[in-house]
Amino acid sequence: MQINYTAKTLRGETSAGVLDADTIALARQMLRDRGLFPLQMTTASDARTPVRVIRQSFFAPRVTKPELMLLTSQLVIMCRAGVDLPEALQNVSTNCRNPTLKQSLLDLYQNVAGGLSFSAAMKKQSHIFGEAYVASIAAGEASGKVPEVLARMSEMLRNEIKLQTTVKAAMTYPVVLMGVCVLVIAALLLFVLPNFERVFQDMGVTPPASTQMLLSLSGEIRRHLGMWVGIAVGAMGIGYRLFWTETVRRSCDNLAMRTAVLGEVLQSLVAGRLFVMLGTMLQSGVPLVQSLQLCRSAIRSLNYRQLLDDMQEEVLNGRGIGRTLNKANFVPAGVAQMVGTAEQSGKLGTVMQLVGEYYEAEGQRKIQELAKLLEPLIIIVMGVVVAFVVASIMLPMLDISTMAGQ
Repeated sequence: MQINYTAKTLRGETSAGVLDADTIALARQMLRDRGLFPLQMTTASDARTPVRVIRQSFFAPRVTKPELMLLTSQLVIMCRAGVDLPEALQNVSTNCRNPTLKQSLLDLYQNVAGGLSFSAAMKKQSHIFGEAYVASIAAGEASGKVPEVLARMSEMLRNEIKLQTTVKAAMTYPVVLMGVCVLVIAALLLFVLPNFERVFQDMGVTPPASTQMLLSLSGEIRRHLGMWVGIAVGAMGIGYRLFWTETVRRSCDNLAMRTAVLGEVLQSLVAGRLFVMLGTMLQSGVPLVQSLQLCRSAIRSLNYRQLLDDMQEEVLNGRGIGRTLNKANFVPAGVAQMVGTAEQSGKLGTVMQLVGEYYEAEGQRKIQELAKLLEPLIIIVMGVVVAFVVASIMLPMLDISTMAGQ
């Protein structure tokens, strides 16, 4: 097959051309035999046409966690099989379907093949892989354990995907049920009630207070539907803007963390993810202070961000982080004691990862229980509302039928 290549000579000059070879690996060996150092190699089918360039520039898809996890797992397998890193990056990029990730891998390959360290090349792609990923690679490169670090990052990404999938699966049915409830009530108010209103008017009957209230509500919504939709959209826009202010977000965090059932779920999920990230980075060789800083940028909860700031201050002052965890009332009970013991034994990274995995599993179990609790609750609320609307309509109609029969 035809393979396009870009390579450097021993004098540092750039050379480009086309080779006939069965595989890219064979083409690389042919270039080395000629005294050329390969920088980039693509098959003819991989050439970037103008249409493809436009599509990748303006419609480039985002890089998802499953794609990062698959990429990391492939790199782990190739590195453990003895494939050198530049060739591993090139091989993975060949089969990558996401154009954004493919271009990122090609850039990594060119930089690493050109003599740049893997961590330095990764730093240029931190917008794709994340700061924590890049820092872990840098630490693994410094200790000579890049394959081990990649394996840990792959496992961490796999756990994050599993957690997200569990949360989505548990909350999908309650959300759909609430949506159906809203649609049913809207249909009754907008399409069913107006027909009965005309019946009452034709028969000259004054409906009961509950029925009259529903008829008035239905008429108001239908007459000023555009206005009410505008008000709803405006309220959602204002609410969205307010939510991202620090005061409102901190209040929402405090309220959510202290709610009876929801608080336990959030405490377990957030603490689990935080400690897994910390444990993974510490075991990869990232210093504790830098690990705390990176975790702070990955956590959205303002309470936990403040906690990480306090933990960083304690570490910089030569103290441990166990006491800070013990003061935080939104951290699951027992964590501070385990972390304090780990600090004394020098196994902080291992213990934190184990603690994080436990609370992630606990959070998944609790959110499934919460979903099971919400399902009957939504059904009951939906039944009560629909029953009230139906009763407000049917009872007066039965009275009218009885009067007509007499």
